[in-house]
Amino acid sequence: MESSVRAWLLVMAAGIAASGCVPVQPSEHELVGTWRVVWACGTESLDLRADTTYTQEIVYGDGGRATHSGAWAVERRKSRPGAAVVLKDAVVFCTTLGKRLPEPTRTDRRLEAKWEWGRVMLSFSSDLEGFVRQ
Repeated sequence: MESSVRAWLLVMAAGIAASGCVPVQPSEHELVGTWRVVWACGTESLDLRADTTYTQEIVYGDGGRATHSGAWAVERRKSRPGAAVVLKDAVVFCTTLGKRLPEPTRTDRRLEAKWEWGRVMLSFSSDLEGFVRQ
């Protein structure tokens, strides 16, 4: 009986660890591809290309769409594990609460690379699910 309890606890601990949000350090090559997030503002797609250019597109939930292109890079943390994709001069279409901005803004947009629920995610908010690979 005691060994079955230990086995059950190990399985539970492994499940909890696998479902946790853990920073990752992917290479540029591992990040190339199409990423997507569906959230309150609409469906946003991000195409990261091997030549370090990107295209972002949003299809707003209330109608309409917008696109933007630019350059991207991986920014590695120096003091602890983790990395972020930095979209240089990106367009921010919505607030972090999912409200459409009347006038989109431009900034360098940081997307933290995290391992969550068995996959890499590019997170822009700790409260929302981020971009996942398509």
